[in-house]
Amino acid sequence: MKPNGIQDLTVSSSAFGDLETIPFEHTQFGANRSVPLAWEGAPEGVKSYAVIANDPDAPSPRLRLFNFTHWVVFDIPPHMALLEPGLPVKPLLENGIKQGKNGYGKNGYAGPKPPFGEHRYIFTVYALDSLLGLDPAKTSKKALIKAMQGRILAQGKITGLYKKG
Repeated sequence: MKPNGIQDLTVSSSAFGDLETIPFEHTQFGANRSVPLAWEGAPEGVKSYAVIANDPDAPSPRLRLFNFTHWVVFDIPPHMALLEPGLPVKPLLENGIKQGKNGYGKNGYAGPKPPFGEHRYIFTVYALDSLLGLDPAKTSKKALIKAMQGRILAQGKITGLYKKG
């Protein structure tokens, strides 16, 4: 358990291990299919899950580092502990899952596309005590983080790597 009372989730992917290379098909150089993610160890009282994927090594136009958002997912039903690969790139999925805005301003997954060097892609899963009910057309990473404050019961992450070429 973390000092703030937030418990640990174990996050994994059938496509890559922690600190391993993300397969080509899950990048923008390939098919840009969303990665499969699974998690376990959620405490009682979970009402939904959320996922944020970001690249902390992405350069801005001025070559300063910033966190580029690759995926914002929320209102994942509490009975689910897996996101299948290749989710449709749209705001609302048939099972109620919502996909917010990535760093390109579009809803859904945007795979790795590093301009140079090896980048880290951090996929963080959050177990929440409520559904958030946000409008995916207006939900960025920043808006999701704000909405999750005080609602996180557990969280965990897996980090994938990708290098151009």
